[in-house]
Amino acid sequence: ITTRYSLFESSVTSYTTGTGNLTATTSPFASTAVTQLYGCSPAVNAGDPATTTATVGLTDLAGNPRFYAGGRIDMGAYEYPGMSIPPARLYVRAGATGANTGLNWADAFTDLQAALSYSCGGGLVNPEIWVATGVYKPTSTTNPNLSFAMRNGVTIYGSFSGSETALSQRVLTNPLSTTLSGEIGSPTSTTDNSYNVIRNPGGLTTSAVLDGFVITGGNASGSYPYAGGGMYNSGGSSSCNPLIRNCLFQANSATYGGAIYNDGYYGNSSPVITNCAFQRNRATSQGGAIFNSGYSGTSSPSLTNCSFQSNTASQGGAIYNEGSYSDSNSPILTNCSFQSNSASQGGAMLNGGDFAVRTYPRLTNCVVWGNGGGNTFVNNNYQAGIYTQYSLFELSVTGYVTGTGNLTAVTSPLASTTATLLATGSAAINAGDPATTTATVGLTDLAGNPRFYVGGRIDMGAYEFQQMLVVFSLKNGSWNDTSLWSVGRLPQVGEQVRLKHSVTIPANYTALGSTLLYDPLGKLLYNSGGRLRLGQ
Repeated sequence: ITTRYSLFESSVTSYTTGTGNLTATTSPFASTAVTQLYGCSPAVNAGDPATTTATVGLTDLAGNPRFYAGGRIDMGAYEYPGMSIPPARLYVRAGATGANTGLNWADAFTDLQAALSYSCGGGLVNPEIWVATGVYKPTSTTNPNLSFAMRNGVTIYGSFSGSETALSQRVLTNPLSTTLSGEIGSPTSTTDNSYNVIRNPGGLTTSAVLDGFVITGGNASGSYPYAGGGMYNSGGSSSCNPLIRNCLFQANSATYGGAIYNDGYYGNSSPVITNCAFQRNRATSQGGAIFNSGYSGTSSPSLTNCSFQSNTASQGGAIYNEGSYSDSNSPILTNCSFQSNSASQGGAMLNGGDFAVRTYPRLTNCVVWGNGGGNTFVNNNYQAGIYTQYSLFELSVTGYVTGTGNLTAVTSPLASTTATLLATGSAAINAGDPATTTATVGLTDLAGNPRFYVGGRIDMGAYEFQQMLVVFSLKNGSWNDTSLWSVGRLPQVGEQVRLKHSVTIPANYTALGSTLLYDPLGKLLYNSGGRLRLGQ
C-alpha cells in the first residue's frame, strides 16, 4: 500500500510512506459517527498541493466546494467548510470514549497534556480548558523529568463533573475532585515520582491561570532537579508570575520548596496565589511548602486566603525566603493561616540569605498558631524582618515587627488542631483590618463562604467565621441540584442541612454539611460511591 499526503492514526502499519503523510494520536474527525473534519484537524489544508478540480471535481462528498480555504485541498472525503478557527474551550475527561478531539465532554481529551499542547491556526485564542473529575499525570511513561506547564492566555479549570455547560455550574467540593499527580511509578514509593508535577517556564503572566486542582505526589528530592515538587516557577532572565486559585498542594516533597519553588534567578518569580491550601508538604532542607529564592532577582509572591497546615522542613516549615546579592524578596500575605508547621529553625517562616539581602515579608489579617512557639519566626539576616498588622499570634511568638491591630493570645483561636477554621468566640473574629474590602481579598474565603459574614468587618485568617445557617430542601431530587435547596446553591461545610423531601446523593459524589436533620417526609438515598461528609 503506497500512500501520499494521507493521515493515519499512529498505530497503523504495513503501508509504504510517501511524501506528505501525517500521523496523529487524536481523531481528525468531528465525531465517531461521521468522517467530516473538525476545524483544527491536521488534515485541513494538508492534501497534495498539486491536486486540482480536474482530479477530484468541484465538490466534496457533501456537495460543498473543494479548496474552500487556504487554496489547498483537505485530506479525506469532505472539505472543511471554513478557515481553521481555534476553539474557545477544550474539554478533558478521564475515561472519555468519544473522538478525542477535546471539543466537548463526549469527545473530550483523556489526557491534560493533549489540551495543553493543542495548536490550531497559530494557537488558541483566549481559551479555557475544562477538566473533569479524575487523576491526571504528566506522562504515561516513568520519565520523572516530564511535567505539566501552564500557558499564557490559558485558564485551566478543574473539578467539573463532566456535564456542565456553564462555569457557574461547577462545584468546588471539599476535597477537590480533580487531581494533578506526580505518582507515575510504583504507588508504594515516591522515589520514582515526577520531579515537578508542574514546571512553568519563564515569561508567564497572570493570564496563565490554574483553578480548582489538587496538586500532589511531586518529588524533587534528588540531586537534580531538587526543588518545587508540586510546582517550579522558573523566572530565569524574565519573569514567571502565574495565577493560582482554589488549589490544594498536598503531600509534595523536595529538597527546597516541597510544594512550590519560586526561582528569581536574575528574574522575577512572583506568582499570585489565592484561596489555596498547603498541607503535609515536605522539604528535606528549606521551605516545606514554599521556597522564595532570588539571585539578583525577586521572588515576592502574593498570597491571599491561604492556609498552611502541617508542612515540614529543616528550615522554614511553611515558607523560606532567601536571596543573594542585591535582590529584595517581599512576599505579601493577606488573610493567611499557619498551624502545626514545623522545622528545626522557623516553624512557620525563616528569612535567610547573605548580608546584602532585604527580605521583608508582610502579614496582614493573618493567624499564626502552634508552629513552635518562640521558633515560629527566625530571621538569619540582619536586613530581614517580618512586618505584621491586624494579625493574631500565640503569646510566645517573637521575631516579627508588630504593627497596628496585632493581637496575642494564650488559647487557640482555631476550631481544631487539624484545620484552620476559626473557633466560636475566637479573638480573630471581626478583628481584621477595618480598611480591608472585597477588592483586596475577594468575595469568598478559602471554603468558598462569603467574606464579612458577621459584623461588617473581616475576620483574621483564611476562613471567615460562619454562623450556623440552616439550608432546607424544597423538593425531591438530587443533592447536587442547586434549585433543590432554599439558598439557591449547594449546602456547604458549617451549615445545618434539613431534609423535608427525598434527596439522593449521586454516584461518586461527596455531599457536605455540618449537621443533618430530618422532617417526617425527609429521606436520604445514596447511589454507588456517594458520600455524606458532616462537620467543620
